[in-house]
Amino acid sequence: MTSKRLLNAEDLYKIQSITNPRISPDGESAIFIRTQMDQEDNKYYSHLFHIELSTGKVLQWTFGKEKIVNPQWSPDGNQVAFISNRDEKNRLYLMNKDGGEPKKITTFESEVESFLWSPCGGEIWITSQITEDADFFEKNNKEQKNPPKPYIVDQMKYKMDGIGGEGLVKQGVYSQIAMISLRDQSVTQFSRGNYSHKIMDISSDGKKLIIGVNREEN
Repeated sequence: MTSKRLLNAEDLYKIQSITNPRISPDGESAIFIRTQMDQEDNKYYSHLFHIELSTGKVLQWTFGKEKIVNPQWSPDGNQVAFISNRDEKNRLYLMNKDGGEPKKITTFESEVESFLWSPCGGEIWITSQITEDADFFEKNNKEQKNPPKPYIVDQMKYKMDGIGGEGLVKQGVYSQIAMISLRDQSVTQFSRGNYSHKIMDISSDGKKLIIGVNREEN
């Protein structure tokens, strides 16, 4: 007869969550994220895993003290892109399915919020928060040496809680869209202005984008 006991605090370190499963374009394998609390650091870390669907063989692809989100296969299934905070900011990384160290694709100051592969596989579209008058090539998150200013709420959506929430939303900062060429890692900014934009989907020929944007004042 199996003995039973109540859960205790130490059991939290044994709990693992599996999220973001993505089947490869050829249907033979899949990737997923495993998140677990590190007992020594008392922090949650997440890593990228790969599984062969025919055999059930699982391999861990990343190992650092980081959080990984939104892994996506390239259209040809040879690479996987994902967002990681391994260098303290959310950057876009690219990893070959055959192994090797992930390559950092974004190096500009602002962090990557989301991304989509172009159907041709040669570009990746991203969204990132930048100040109204800045672009992706400027440092727009400089430390303010002046005393902090009060946060004046004049919009309905002034904070974001829950998973990925940042608390009070940064004022004067907006999500913009850009395209990154994987050939030379050049960045082309697509949207500007004092509205937040989000890329929703790309047409199969790669010539049209579906974008979400709210241009209303509130």
